[in-house]
Amino acid sequence: MNKLDYDFFNRDILLVAEDLIGKTLVFKNTKYIVSELGIYRGEEDTACHASKGLTNRTKILYDEAGTIYVYLCYGIHNMFNIVTGNKGQPQAILIRGLNNIYGPGKITKKLGIDRSLNGKTVFSKDLYFEDNKKTYNFHRNKRIGINYANEIDRNRLWNFKIEEKDLNYG
Repeated sequence: MNKLDYDFFNRDILLVAEDLIGKTLVFKNTKYIVSELGIYRGEEDTACHASKGLTNRTKILYDEAGTIYVYLCYGIHNMFNIVTGNKGQPQAILIRGLNNIYGPGKITKKLGIDRSLNGKTVFSKDLYFEDNKKTYNFHRNKRIGINYANEIDRNRLWNFKIEEKDLNYG
C-alpha cells in the first residue's frame, strides 16, 4: 500500500495540489480518483476563509498538514478540504471532483461526509489517500464560486481538473 503520509501534505499547497490530482482517495474501503481540486492559500488569498484571520471557524486551517476541514456552504452543502503546509500557515485543498462525481457538495453527499470529520486527519484506516502510480494530464483553470474575492484572486489558475475522457477507473 502506498499511503500518502504527513510529509506529502506538509508542503506548500501548490506542490501538494500538483501531486494530489489523480491520486486515490480511499474512504470506507471504496477508492476514488481525485479528478478536480481547488486551492485556497493563506490570509492573503481573499477567496480563502483565512483571509479574515484566525477565528473559531478557521482555526482548523491553521492546524497540522493532513487535517480535515469540513465546512457548511449555503447552509446545505458540506465541503471537504485537506489542510496542507506548515502549522500556522492556513491553506487547504478543496476536493471538487472524484471519478465522475463533480461538485464538492455532490461528493460529500454521495460519500456521506459531514462536519463530524472536521479536525480529524486523512491518516486513518477509513479515510486516506494513496499513490496509485498513475499520471494524469490536468488543466489549470480559474477557481469556481469565488465572486466575493478580489480580481487577482478570482483570476488565479488554482483549479486543477483532469478531463473525464482522460480518466481510467480500472
